[in-house]
Amino acid sequence: MVTSGRCRSLVIIFITLAVGTALVRLHIPAMPLGREASPELSLPDEAGDTDAITDPLTGLYLLPTEDVDYFAAVIENSPAARPQRGLAAASLVYEMMTEGGITRFLAFYSQNSSIAIGPIRSVRSYIVDIAAQHGTVLAHCGGSLDGLQMIDKLGYPSVNELENGSVFYRDKARRAPHNLYAKAESIVKRAYDMGYPTKSARSGYVFTEEEAGRQASANDVTISYWPGYSVKWEYDIGTDSWLRSIAQEAHVDLNTGMQIEAKNVIIELVETRVVDSEGRLYMELAGSGEALVFSRGQVTRGRWIRDSSLREPAVYVSEAGGNIQLCPGTTWVQIVPTGTAVKISSV
Repeated sequence: MVTSGRCRSLVIIFITLAVGTALVRLHIPAMPLGREASPELSLPDEAGDTDAITDPLTGLYLLPTEDVDYFAAVIENSPAARPQRGLAAASLVYEMMTEGGITRFLAFYSQNSSIAIGPIRSVRSYIVDIAAQHGTVLAHCGGSLDGLQMIDKLGYPSVNELENGSVFYRDKARRAPHNLYAKAESIVKRAYDMGYPTKSARSGYVFTEEEAGRQASANDVTISYWPGYSVKWEYDIGTDSWLRSIAQEAHVDLNTGMQIEAKNVIIELVETRVVDSEGRLYMELAGSGEALVFSRGQVTRGRWIRDSSLREPAVYVSEAGGNIQLCPGTTWVQIVPTGTAVKISSV
């Protein structure tokens, strides 16, 4: 259930769904499905004398001389894994549930630096699906049978610790299996050696440079995942960012000691069900569903829409059918099972 002090009744959304999908599809040709960083996406910088391209994951300008590599890593989120390393440096992060109510991250990076990332853990089929939406190399340590079979079937570019142990290292200050890390540059180098492309990524996001309003309409949002995994994002008008807490504590990055923040937070509600005796999950990541987008202190209600093709990322449209615009910078996508309590505190 989604609640808000001033939110519209969700009945409106469900009544219009039958015709909404058809109407929204009329807008899809104009949507930037599969936007990729390429020399053809050149835009003038503020000085007007240097060409620049935009990072499809962040909407931030990149100079043609910048050497950017893209990859994703599966990062653990059990209490023993916190605080993690490298989450604050990610361009885009997804959080989703795994077995037993534990959540896990898929963090995407637009860089080639020496930052430490982890703890790195195993992959699931829906995590491969999300990585495929954005078209990046995937770093992980093993995985569920269906996840590994999906990688093999697709021939998906994967840097698996079980086959590439020299890329990863163990931190003796923590107990296994919560202590596996890798340097970003090591993942990229191994991807190069394996012949995998790392110079492009894609998203369905639409970014705008519009300045933030000085009056916020959403103060915070809380997502009631399993006990111990409750997430809260609070808007900081001073930095125009959303600050992340988990289990009632500020969620910090061990690399920086600073609280994790994002320019945009997207809540994507998806049909989720248990599929085996191990408690493994299936998530319906194609089709359409309810979405809430938090950006610049505002919340926009709408829908996520995604074609069944693995190459196509989700796009987010408002109730009126237009693209929901994001603030350039880091985005966190919270994949939330339908029926999960989401509470919005309005100003």
